[in-house]
Amino acid sequence: MSQLKNRLNRLKKTQASIDNKVISSHLKGGEWGEVGAVTKTNAYGSFVKREIRIPLQEKIGFYPLYQLVGSAQALSHLQSIKSNVLHDKMLFFDTETTGLGIGAGNVPFMLGIGYYTDDAFIVEQLFIRNPSEELAMLAYINEKFQHFTHLVSYNGKTFDLPLLKNRFIIHRLTYEGEHLEHIDLLYPARSLWRNSLTTCKLSHVERKRLGIHRVDDVPGSMAPTLYFKYLIEKDPNIVADVFRHNKVDIVTLAILSIYFVSLFEKRDVYSNLELDELYRLCVWFNNMELTDLFQYVYELLTTRVIEEDPNYFIPLAMIFKKKKDVETSVSLWKKFIELQGHQRIINTEPYIELAKYYEHRKKDFKQAIYYTKEAELRVYNRISLSKRNQKYTEILQEIQKRKNRLEKKIKSRVNEVDQNSVVELRQVEMNV
Repeated sequence: MSQLKNRLNRLKKTQASIDNKVISSHLKGGEWGEVGAVTKTNAYGSFVKREIRIPLQEKIGFYPLYQLVGSAQALSHLQSIKSNVLHDKMLFFDTETTGLGIGAGNVPFMLGIGYYTDDAFIVEQLFIRNPSEELAMLAYINEKFQHFTHLVSYNGKTFDLPLLKNRFIIHRLTYEGEHLEHIDLLYPARSLWRNSLTTCKLSHVERKRLGIHRVDDVPGSMAPTLYFKYLIEKDPNIVADVFRHNKVDIVTLAILSIYFVSLFEKRDVYSNLELDELYRLCVWFNNMELTDLFQYVYELLTTRVIEEDPNYFIPLAMIFKKKKDVETSVSLWKKFIELQGHQRIINTEPYIELAKYYEHRKKDFKQAIYYTKEAELRVYNRISLSKRNQKYTEILQEIQKRKNRLEKKIKSRVNEVDQNSVVELRQVEMNV
């Protein structure tokens, strides 16, 4: 029994020491100063706030921050409904949370925001020392929303923003950010780099495309563990690396925005793109109906495709087919066959498309059956060199149906010509 009392007394002393340390920290405000933060108080309570001012001339990776000034309107092309985008009305946003879901048990213990002023890029980080401070933090960011028109995030549409809105509901606080247009940069990043990068995680994108290299960075997945440790020990230095990690995330959003703007405004950057990036950009400009940019990138792309990978002629041809420019599609399919037709195993799509073109548009059945037989041969080659594949078996059946139909059309046309010849001959004999 005495041993149990001794253990309880030691625990009480330890807890008293921790409590005294926290009280002392609150009175002096010193410990949070070590991470550059202060205590912020409003009508709903208090929380910790860290503010960092970065001069616009500062170069982050490959780009200085000032390059977004006056150029942000180009980002409207990334929206489904275009709007007026101004650099100083954009709020860059990221969260650090206790978990991965968006349910009630996942708490955002840090909200990071960034925005432009006349002479600096400001990063604000809002941190709660315990869950009871969350309401005060939410009230603060709610007021911030009033000064901006656009929210910029990375995967914010599916994670950060739904989570934040849930927290407002839980605290019975009206969310005042409904007017904000949301630009989620994850979507254009995936669209542009899904084949050229191994992953589209923000830390990977910034290293491979923006020239930003983090040193001794704490992975975002470690943030919850460090926060829970902080809740026990109450030492701000435990979460200092989380502050640094979140700061880089916010600044990277601004630099990534600058990168995307450059794709719309600086044609000289296209020569540095990988082939697949250039193709994806071509698709972008076509879908956005940016005709001049599309034509410029298309011409650059076709030159590189000939030298690097003729397979890109196939999806390019389909773009023009959808645009009802069939003749350009035909020239691209033929160019592919010219460059790749000698190979035994190649994509049969150009042959099938050309067969359709000559059968239905030109009524040239001989050319149509030529391309049909070429497609048939290559599917046979594909099947003979691989295990029986249901996909290629079905393709072969469709090709053979086409071939049989064309043979009948050719035979019918020959019979029709012969009959016309007989009629003409009889008319000549009658005239004689």
